[in-house]
Amino acid sequence: MLKKEDLTQRPTAEKLLAAFNGITLYFHGDGSTEISSLNFLQRQILSLMRIPESIYIFPP
Repeated sequence: MLKKEDLTQRPTAEKLLAAFNGITLYFHGDGSTEISSLNFLQRQILSLMRIPESIYIFPP
């Protein structure tokens, strides 16, 4: 949960990158890949930056 002091109209690059901490990419032995789901804040950041969520989807 965000604290009041964390709210800002101009977040630093450090805070934006920290919001994506914890994303995990798995490479399975059969050659397939899997990435952890984005949370609400991560999806909101991508939306505000006009970056499609599809960058987190690997082609089959």
